[in-house]
Amino acid sequence: MKKHSTIFLLAFTLLVFSSCQDIPGRTFDTFEKEINRDYSINVTAYKVNCFIICDANYLIESVNNINGYRKEIYTFRNDDPNKIPAKNFIVKSKNFAYFWMRWEIGVTTNGGESWKIFNILEGSKIEDTVVNYGQIERINIYEDGSGKIFFSKYKKEKGEFYYLETNDFGKTWQKP
Repeated sequence: MKKHSTIFLLAFTLLVFSSCQDIPGRTFDTFEKEINRDYSINVTAYKVNCFIICDANYLIESVNNINGYRKEIYTFRNDDPNKIPAKNFIVKSKNFAYFWMRWEIGVTTNGGESWKIFNILEGSKIEDTVVNYGQIERINIYEDGSGKIFFSKYKKEKGEFYYLETNDFGKTWQKP
């Protein structure tokens, strides 16, 4: 009997994992924001086709508004199919814009023609639990490269640092 249970469990597990495909499934959310006359940033959220549990893939693209050309900036997979956080996509000027998803930041200083992606955890000496999904309140970055990342009030109430600073567009972060 135990042998049959083990075989059934193994077969069921293989069925579940083999049904999970990293190809885009049904689009469940989209967001577009114009950076300037020439470029926009477009985000599309797809449910990943799974048998029982559905994850989500998020595709962030730079769109040339003149010729319609799309260039992938960043893509990631999330355990839960959450709506796109539009507040995380900021346009400061016709040349400077940034976004953050999870613990990564995308920055353009040439109006969307090219983007740099930075991982907040790399070079900052902070734990990943600090910048986990719900811990970042907001990020402010300015055209001179300076900026701050603000964490949830929960961190402040516990006496921990409330924000970090950057001088390189978010590539590295330090305590004030």
